[in-house]
Amino acid sequence: MRRRDLLLGLGLGLLATASATRLAHADAIAPPPRGESAEIVSIDLARSVIVLRVGRRERTARFTPLTRVRVAGMLGAVTDLRPGMHVTVHFAASESGRESTTLVSIDA
Repeated sequence: MRRRDLLLGLGLGLLATASATRLAHADAIAPPPRGESAEIVSIDLARSVIVLRVGRRERTARFTPLTRVRVAGMLGAVTDLRPGMHVTVHFAASESGRESTTLVSIDA
């Protein structure tokens, strides 16, 4: 009985170590996306488009029902956003790995 318990404990320990190593390796390969600071220029709710000023250029982006919006740390909606607000935006990556124009999250 003791031998079986020892082997079981050893197996569980190895499994936990392998899982932790895999998770740490995945984090090292794919760091979380960095957000961009922007100012909202305009919002077109009918077309699901938001125009942002990023640095000195304007950029048009699309939002979807899946776009996460936070205002003052609380869950919000696109309708809570206003032109002139300073936000941090995260864009989705396309299949080729390049940044797309679809917004994943907006933090105001």
